[in-house]
Amino acid sequence: FDVLGQALTPLVAFIPSYAMLVALEASVDPASVSTLAQAGAALYLAAWIWIGWRWTLRAFENSLVTEGR
Repeated sequence: FDVLGQALTPLVAFIPSYAMLVALEASVDPASVSTLAQAGAALYLAAWIWIGWRWTLRAFENSLVTEGR
């Protein structure tokens, strides 16, 4: 996956949408993305989903449950 070049790839890889682009590229051409990159993208997306779920749960508990809104 070489849209921005090799110099910016490590910086862009921290953006969650980059992992989704890796997964989409693997779905179109599985030979273009290594198995390790596919697994890393899946784990990275799963981690962001977990972080978002925990953040949402905490916001729900703080605003709706404890304040009675």
